Amino acid sequence: MKRRALMLLLACTWLLGGCADDAGPAFPIALDGGGASSDSPVPIGMESPVALGPREGLELRWWVTDSPASVLGEAIAEFAAHPIPLEPSMRELWETSGLRLVAVPLDRLAELQSRLATVGAINQQWIGQSGAWIDAVVGRERPRATAVTMPDGALVLPPGQLRLLARCWVGPGSAASADNRSRSLPGVLWVELVPQHDEEHATSVQSEFSLRTSKLDPLEHGLVFSRLRAQFGFTSSSDAAEAAVPMAYLIIPQRPDQTWDSRAPDTDSAAPVLEELASSESPTDGSASFSSAPAPPIGRITRVDPAAPTEPSVPLSPSDAGQPPGPDSTELPGVPGPPAERTPSLGEAMLVSRSVVRGLEPGNQRRRTVRAIVILVPHTPRGFSLLGRSDPATPRQ
Repeated sequence: MKRRALMLLLACTWLLGGCADDAGPAFPIALDGGGASSDSPVPIGMESPVALGPREGLELRWWVTDSPASVLGEAIAEFAAHPIPLEPSMRELWETSGLRLVAVPLDRLAELQSRLATVGAINQQWIGQSGAWIDAVVGRERPRATAVTMPDGALVLPPGQLRLLARCWVGPGSAASADNRSRSLPGVLWVELVPQHDEEHATSVQSEFSLRTSKLDPLEHGLVFSRLRAQFGFTSSSDAAEAAVPMAYLIIPQRPDQTWDSRAPDTDSAAPVLEELASSESPTDGSASFSSAPAPPIGRITRVDPAAPTEPSVPLSPSDAGQPPGPDSTELPGVPGPPAERTPSLGEAMLVSRSVVRGLEPGNQRRRTVRAIVILVPHTPRGFSLLGRSDPATPRQ
């Protein structure tokens, strides 16, 4: 009897020990801030990309800034001519949709950031390689229908949120530039981006009594802007001496007619535009010019010529002078009153937020525009080989 009880106790102890081993972690967890022991294996994917250094894949960053459009334009003007590894027609389509692409040398990214008034922390995410579509950038949720400006005209979107889907992978490049010494093709980091409108409750397609949660493809969650599906091919030279300067690629929301090539006067100040317009419309018969008299108050009727018909006269706005309106509003020419809301572009609707900030004193308020700037940092491979690297010590960018 005692022997049977002892055997039963040993069996229970063995079972409990085995369950504890199975339920416990397969690698040590240091609660005191120390690292894992060198002889303990670390599961694949648990290493920090910061600790391992740059790997092959895509790194995603984004800033939030409330700098005016004039300050932003001056900061990026010198980088506007840098090439983008994208089809020119697709780049133009993105820009007419309000998504400007700018290439900046990676070592000058901090300098560019210092010129802008950033809000909050700098966000950074390591995507690596993902053959499946993932939501890389998600805009704010809109509870009501929203109209956006597209290259073909205005488009009304139902409630939901705009987002940018991405997928990336490493593949072979052109055989014409293959490295004969290592017998490997040049490596290319392919990155695909496509905007999408994620409609509200689009994922709630299953009954609440269902036991299994459905995992839909992100492309099935709403409207996909297929015409804006862009494919970037990031490469690097296999020769370290000929390696190009690492670049970061910025996605900046903008008006479709925005220009960043040179510094232009702020659209809030229309004085230079008015002077130029007045000089071009000055009469040549010696009579008084239109600009010699002060602008009448809103609603007052004036007569330039006794025979001319009467019409309300208001101060000229940039829109009247043939200039694009400011980034935060649309001014209707010849219409008195506050400026009307301008239909945002697709990029602005996704990455721009506007609000009214009230001051301490009554009636003291200002309009604030906040932009999110998305930054793609590609970590490109040196080469591509189906059989692996011939030299494991080959440095990677």
